[in-house]
Amino acid sequence: MKRLRWVILFVLFGVLVNVGIAWGCDLRAVTNYARHHSVRGFTRTGEGFSDWNIEIRREFGYVRVFSSWSTGESIYQGVIPAHSAEDLLPSWASYANASDVGTEDSYVIRNVDAAGWPFHSLWYGLEYDTSRVPTATLEEATTVKSGYLLPSDRKKSHRSVAEARILPLGPLWLGFLLNSIIFATAPALAIFAPFRIRSLARILRGCCPRCGYNLTALTAPGCPECGWRRGEKDAQQTG
Repeated sequence: MKRLRWVILFVLFGVLVNVGIAWGCDLRAVTNYARHHSVRGFTRTGEGFSDWNIEIRREFGYVRVFSSWSTGESIYQGVIPAHSAEDLLPSWASYANASDVGTEDSYVIRNVDAAGWPFHSLWYGLEYDTSRVPTATLEEATTVKSGYLLPSDRKKSHRSVAEARILPLGPLWLGFLLNSIIFATAPALAIFAPFRIRSLARILRGCCPRCGYNLTALTAPGCPECGWRRGEKDAQQTG
């Protein structure tokens, strides 16, 4: 029962650290949005919409799939791929598919952000439509999916949509599981590994792994000092 409590404690610790790091990576990247690096851009024209632009930005522990739909000229000077635009989207970023946008007279953005380290573990999606009230706030002009728009940003101008601080809540299950295992295992090893190493070193020296009593001259199994591998009654009688 004691082991089970330790396991539950470390699992909860791993999950909390995983979520905290993902949120920290996302907020850090959004705050420094203007300095993002490793940017790839694509422009694709297809049926049912005038122009579909995809831009992928990467930071430490963070990736944003920027997808936009607009009429008229291209808004992003990117590379025109020969294959379908859908193939450019990561499997977790299907929400960024802008080909299903129904409006024809506005500029629509869909961002899909994924964050986490060492693997991306949480995501959120955001849709921004300029056909809504020009003076609208972020809260009025955007639709957030699997995320939480921070109250301090809700009344900001809709023009600051790129820097909107949104906590990702949607799990990317493989990355979420791997990160949680890593962050749960690390403190467990840090706490229990030294005791295991000490016990092994004592065994190699012919001593009791529990208390360090020298067992080399003994013929009976176990330790007469602490009762290791002996009954408690035997240990007390020997003592």
